[in-house]
Amino acid sequence: MSKQSKVEKRLEKLARKPVKLDDEITLILTPKLFGFVKLLCERYLQTSKFDPPSRDLVARFAFAFRQEAFNRFGHDSVETFILGNLIKAAQQNSLIFKPKPGRVDSISHIQYYTNKNNRFDSEQQTAAEHIQRVWQAFGKFLVIGGRSMEGGGSPRGQVLSPLDVMGEELWDHYKTLYKPWYKIASQINIHRIRAATSIKMTAITFKILVEDFWPEEVDDAFALVKGTSLRTLKAALSAYWSPERLLGYGKKLPKPAPDGQRAPLAAVSGAAGGKGQEAA
Repeated sequence: MSKQSKVEKRLEKLARKPVKLDDEITLILTPKLFGFVKLLCERYLQTSKFDPPSRDLVARFAFAFRQEAFNRFGHDSVETFILGNLIKAAQQNSLIFKPKPGRVDSISHIQYYTNKNNRFDSEQQTAAEHIQRVWQAFGKFLVIGGRSMEGGGSPRGQVLSPLDVMGEELWDHYKTLYKPWYKIASQINIHRIRAATSIKMTAITFKILVEDFWPEEVDDAFALVKGTSLRTLKAALSAYWSPERLLGYGKKLPKPAPDGQRAPLAAVSGAAGGKGQEAA
């Protein structure tokens, strides 16, 4: 390589300003601050031997986080999913924990439906897997960004770029497909049983794909008409490659009767309800 080409490559590299990933994703706290919060919760649960009062306290703290995320973004954030997993792990460490028999992940659950029309087609499944990969990268970013609280981390003052946690291929996918889809999907309102309230399409999508709830459980958690979560998820995934198809989607859904019940606390607390029955 000639000296001139080396100089040109160096100038080209300097000309590319780093993009801060925390400006790209929905976060309540900075990664370093949340790293401290997570560490504090983990140590508290461990020292209290995962007893019910300590789990309840952390669950109420996670509930407050989830409320804030829904107020700000209309759906969960990376922090709420991490705290939810922390609570699940604490339950598994308790002596009274009884795992549900035969529990499978949400995508497998949908693909096992007896009604083939309720299953994902190949494009929907690919879109679901892409969304999961993006959120896995978000979680990785939060972990790396918060390492300094535990004595690790990157050099002081270094800005994490998307490529640090995504890689070039996933970052290109994020920019060209995920972001345009999210911009529209996050504005789509889905009616609840109580006509005066609604939930964002992205809240339903992430609850199933990221937090691994089954569609029937999300219907119960968000007080939705039976089958709404599955229909909404499939519509969101079908439009992943052409998000403009979602415009007006929420307006096409029939509004429920106004005398329905209020959405239960599980809608934002992370409690999984439902009996695992297939959507109609």
